[in-house]
Amino acid sequence: MRSFQDQRSGGRARTCRTQLVVAAVVFAALIVRRESISGWGALAIRRPPPLFSRDALPPGTNPWFALNHLIVVCGHAVLTTHHEVNEETVVRDEAWSLEPFQRGQVPTFLSHIRKGIKLAAADTRSLLLFSGGETRQGAGPRSEAKSYWEVRYLCL
Repeated sequence: MRSFQDQRSGGRARTCRTQLVVAAVVFAALIVRRESISGWGALAIRRPPPLFSRDALPPGTNPWFALNHLIVVCGHAVLTTHHEVNEETVVRDEAWSLEPFQRGQVPTFLSHIRKGIKLAAADTRSLLLFSGGETRQGAGPRSEAKSYWEVRYLCL
């Protein structure tokens, strides 16, 4: 049998745990409802406005509803040429920021771009997306996706 002192301290611990749980639930409920709470300063987390809202378009004019699949062409290199972008400069390794193992693969990159364009042209309900980030430090603030986008018209 526990003494009166043991029962008192155990009860206090349970009460403290209960209060912490209740406080956590209340705090979580406030965070979930943060849009409706004003005047909280730093605690009120605001969502940025959407970059594209289907509500901004008149009903029935959203072009995204017609699409049924996505064609992704993954970028593997960054175009770094300072010369005019044409068919002769783009096919050279020197026009791209390449890793040593990528030397000689530029024609393959261009064939991927051509294939993506061909697939997208064959299906009007598709969206072509060039993917790839700013992966080469020496290339500056230029992404693989932007590089593929810049040479796409040469692949038509």
